[in-house]
Formats: sequence, C-alpha cells, structure tokens
Amino acid sequence: YVYGWWNKPTWANPLTTIAVDVATDTAGLKTKVSDFVTAYNEFHQFVLDQGASAARGDRSSIGRDPLLRQLKDQIRSSLVGQYATGGAFSALAQVGVGFTRSGTMELNDTMLTESIANGTLDLERLFAGTAGTPGVFAALDTQVDAFTQADGLIPGARKQMTDQASRLTD
Repeated sequence: YVYGWWNKPTWANPLTTIAVDVATDTAGLKTKVSDFVTAYNEFHQFVLDQGASAARGDRSSIGRDPLLRQLKDQIRSSLVGQYATGGAFSALAQVGVGFTRSGTMELNDTMLTESIANGTLDLERLFAGTAGTPGVFAALDTQVDAFTQADGLIPGARKQMTDQASRLTD
C-alpha cells in the first residue's frame, strides 16, 4: 500500500522485487573510534592544563585535586586493560588504539582497518563485551559512572566542600 503523489492510495506491485543490502558501516565505525580518540585527547589536555594552572597558583584550578588524578588514572587503566571477551582481540592496542609517550591516545588506521577486515564481531566483543564479561567501553562506562552518578565521587566531593564552606560561614 503506497501513497501516490496525489495522496490517493495505490497498491504496490507484489511481483516487484525489492533488494535490500545490509552491510557493516566500516567508515562509520572508524569515525566513531577516531572521535573517541579525539575526545580522550581533549580530556588529557584538560588535565594537563589544570595541572599547569595549579602550578602557577591559580586557586580556581582543579589540577591538584586528587579526584581529577584518580579519574584520569582509572580511565587510562580501563583503556589499557585486558578483556577476555572471547574474541580475537583482548586489548585496544591490538586494533590500533594505543598511547604515545606523552600520554595522548593515537589511532593506527591501518591496524584498525585490518581488524575490521574479517568482520566486526571480535571488535564488538572487545568494545562492548559479552554476557557477563564487560568490554573496554562497558568497563569505562562503569568507571565514569562511579564518579558522576548521584552517589558518585564528584557529587560526594561537591557536597563535602559545600558542607565545609557552610561550617566555615557558621
């Protein structure tokens, strides 16, 4: 049942063959991985900038806050960890996502392309995990949630500072 240009219903021809191609969007996958690498590098630069600002004596900087260092360390730990998810890959470095000496993340496009060449199931397992076994990004999500949820470390630190300021005011 199809609407014609004159908005009157017409019936589609049931003898017409319609072909639908279902294919993996490898370009989209590469773009998402590249976007993640860029986002991580922006976060890394933010941490460096905050540290430099704190070293210059900027009291508004959070560069000396142990919470920021803990967040950075736990995110990096999730990204360099090993994940036994049952696929051919157990670490991001195996698919071309690694770290430089300066701490930034880099993407080896050739390695990522080779990782995708035989299908994306192993990448999916590495990124998302399998039933009961988290992958890289599932583990990362858990780490970030521990900091940002209502009962997480960041809201807890904020409440502690607010309470302390209130006591000082009293």
